[in-house]
Amino acid sequence: MKLSFSTRGWADHSWDELVSTALEMDFSGIEIHNPIINAVFTGKGGPLERYNTQATARALRDKGLRVIVHAGNPGFKNQFKRADQSMAQWCLIAGESEVAEGKLTVKHLRDAAGNQVFEDQLTLPEGEALARVTR
Repeated sequence: MKLSFSTRGWADHSWDELVSTALEMDFSGIEIHNPIINAVFTGKGGPLERYNTQATARALRDKGLRVIVHAGNPGFKNQFKRADQSMAQWCLIAGESEVAEGKLTVKHLRDAAGNQVFEDQLTLPEGEALARVTR
């Protein structure tokens, strides 16, 4: 199962910390939230500065990560909507507070056949959340 880590709410962390967190949590990608206004990404020397993008893409590919850039409406409701439109089965939220507590918020969107599922989101210990989405 492929899961991505979102940078939303992690503005005070370095790029290297974000990549390390995604790798430690065994995510397959990083969703970059608001890269245009966040100098950590696009400022001088940032991973998405136009002179660094190819090196950044190569480094992420070498680590087995892919990048999704989202510069639209940052609200959680909109992110759930995008996840649903992508036909994702699960949506995981790893905000700063969840990670600090060793938890993830999980929302089941679709069953294996692609049928919409109407379940409440749950905040669970990290291991339990990952086990739930990978069974």
